[in-house]
Amino acid sequence: MGAGTTGGASWRKWAKRIVPPVIAAVVGAGFTAVINPAGDHTAVAAATPEATGKITSLDGTPVGRSVVLKGSVQHAPKGYVLWAWVEDSSGHFFPTYSPCIIEKDGVNWHCPEVRPAAPGTKSGSTKTLHVAFVTANGALDIDQYRQDREANVKVKPFKDMTAGAIEIDSQDVAIK
Repeated sequence: MGAGTTGGASWRKWAKRIVPPVIAAVVGAGFTAVINPAGDHTAVAAATPEATGKITSLDGTPVGRSVVLKGSVQHAPKGYVLWAWVEDSSGHFFPTYSPCIIEKDGVNWHCPEVRPAAPGTKSGSTKTLHVAFVTANGALDIDQYRQDREANVKVKPFKDMTAGAIEIDSQDVAIK
């Protein structure tokens, strides 16, 4: 049947009714079409939702030498660990000594002891607290840094968070 015949017209009506909902269902389910560069076939791959989150425990009041960070997260990536970092005014990053704890609900988290101020830090100075997902290799880098500090080996601060880190939130805090 040609395009001008009744059969062709009914096929187009059928396609207009069926194709849009199918496309919407595929996109809505979190799937993305990936086209082979050769153009000879299409594969379907699962899309990974972006990790997001928030620090919810800070309210703008100055913090002391130690603070408990709390917050929420959505879409925690598999194989990553949530870690808190302190950034000083020179842009150096200092990791906490242990990862944050994601609660059993999989949404809420807390970092039991974040130390934004080293001894001798002036009252009123500002630090930035970051929370980021870190890869297993990043966690090894942090552990080596911690071991070197405990052994009194002179270590350089991180110039950035570890490679592959996925930051979910940061907040500036004033030191009291």
